[in-house]
Amino acid sequence: MRVENKLLALTYSDNTYDLPTRKNLPNESGQCAAHRAVWEDTGLNVQVSAPLGVLENGSWLYACHMHGGFDGSEINIPVPSWANKQLLNIAFIDPFTIDVKQWRQPDDFINVRDGYIASKQLQKPQLDNTP
Repeated sequence: MRVENKLLALTYSDNTYDLPTRKNLPNESGQCAAHRAVWEDTGLNVQVSAPLGVLENGSWLYACHMHGGFDGSEINIPVPSWANKQLLNIAFIDPFTIDVKQWRQPDDFINVRDGYIASKQLQKPQLDNTP
């Protein structure tokens, strides 16, 4: 999830980063699985929109829009008490300033960066082409 020029990422106890991901439940859409993953790992309620790409394991990346006044400058947001105990915090990172070795699933790193770039296009204001 892109917030301004940062990517919302989960920080794990081994000091690696990753995105919230889940397998789809029976009869659950990819968008609903993405929404559930973000909620379960962060406690944040997001609006899931366009698909951005596919990870190596077959999981889809989706653009998500967050509400609640976050601007990407927040540092080390605590994870909810119900979240995975291996999660240390929620961070806003620049995915181009970290090394692939810092990504929990290194095979996904390029696809995550590509999705981050694609999400910028979705943030651009639409031009009104009315005469």
